[in-house]
Amino acid sequence: MLDGQGPSHAVLVVRTAWGDLVLDNLTNAVRRWDATGYTFVRVQNRRDPRGWVAVDAGTGG
Repeated sequence: MLDGQGPSHAVLVVRTAWGDLVLDNLTNAVRRWDATGYTFVRVQNRRDPRGWVAVDAGTGG
């Protein structure tokens, strides 16, 4: 994940009934992934949690 402020870092994305929410150690706010302003580069593979997959969703808003 890229935030435009420096090197990339990891966040936890939790799938809920309200959408995918991001828990980030750089903020106390919990936001929907598309409201973070971050560019997501890779996410953990749901079918094989040992791997990662590229994201083509671009930048959140």
